[in-house]
Amino acid sequence: MEFVKLFFERNREIIVGLLVIPFLLVLFLGLIFGDGVREVPVGVVNNDKGLSIPLMGEVSVSSQLLKNIDKKVIKIVEVKNEEEGLELLKRGKINALVVFPENLTEELFLKMEDPTYQMKSKIKISFDKSRMISSSVIMSSFMKAFLGIAKQNLGNSPLPIDLGEILSFTDVSFGDFFIPGIVSLFMFLIVSVLSAFVFVQDKFALNLQKYNPTTVGLFYILFLSFVSFLSIVLVFSIAIPLFDMHLKPSIWIPALAFFVFSVASVSIGILPAAVSNDILSALRLPALVGVFGIFFGDVLLPMEAMPSWMRPIVYIFPQHYSAKIYRWSMIKDLGISDLWIEFTVLTAIAIVFFVLSLLFIRKNFQSK
Repeated sequence: MEFVKLFFERNREIIVGLLVIPFLLVLFLGLIFGDGVREVPVGVVNNDKGLSIPLMGEVSVSSQLLKNIDKKVIKIVEVKNEEEGLELLKRGKINALVVFPENLTEELFLKMEDPTYQMKSKIKISFDKSRMISSSVIMSSFMKAFLGIAKQNLGNSPLPIDLGEILSFTDVSFGDFFIPGIVSLFMFLIVSVLSAFVFVQDKFALNLQKYNPTTVGLFYILFLSFVSFLSIVLVFSIAIPLFDMHLKPSIWIPALAFFVFSVASVSIGILPAAVSNDILSALRLPALVGVFGIFFGDVLLPMEAMPSWMRPIVYIFPQHYSAKIYRWSMIKDLGISDLWIEFTVLTAIAIVFFVLSLLFIRKNFQSK
């Protein structure tokens, strides 16, 4: 009985945490993501000329359809032409492209008058299926609007739809989408936390203060980054055959991102460890960045599911950029010229924390 008493006295906070944290986590997810995916950017090329009908005036099926789209779910982005829209789709600026043909309204009314009339005009929709959740939401929203317009104005005449195959990525496997995100999230958490743990322990156990602080800092950051890089390579070497992942010729691009991401992860772990006197304090920053990156990194949970005022938070997490580079270089075969923004920001994060870590190590060690 004495053991039981000591156990509860010593672990009261942990027991309370185990009971309360799951409840708070579910509540948090419900408040943030409970309304579902919102404001998904969809490009629209509206070439439909409409039709002038006596007593009705100018009629445009495409304009009516766009008015019926739920603006909370779909964010319409006007695009000049299909070529520009496909480029935006490839670069991830929009998640789908809808092209309304020139004679859509005219042919639909001809079809209403003569059911045997063979329509040539078709609404073309191209998806970015690498964003699986958004794709299903887009299709559902447009089909609902299509059916509503047909029922209201076109009787039983169906709207002709052509699903574009140009960027449908039919060969993309589940692993192509899932594994890069998992690697970005959990490798960051593991690498940053272990780096902090190793450094803060060695600082006292090995009395690192008696050595040159710059040499110590460089060794720990670069060596742990190299080990992290090898670990990521090993993970992918196993995951590629296991999940039937597709590799593109530009494999050096994700490899470069692996190393930059490793430096960023290790540096974020080393930074608090340089000034901390205990392990718990050293682990707070990497643990917070790692855990919150799961929710706000736009890796597993889509950014479109967040309120618009919260979305800028996504861009502070290195996991967001690494997952984006991994996925887009492998799935879409994008080159460095297409991903230079992601590379620049990820590199900037790595450099900033790398330099700060060295400065904090030097300042902390020299003060001893």
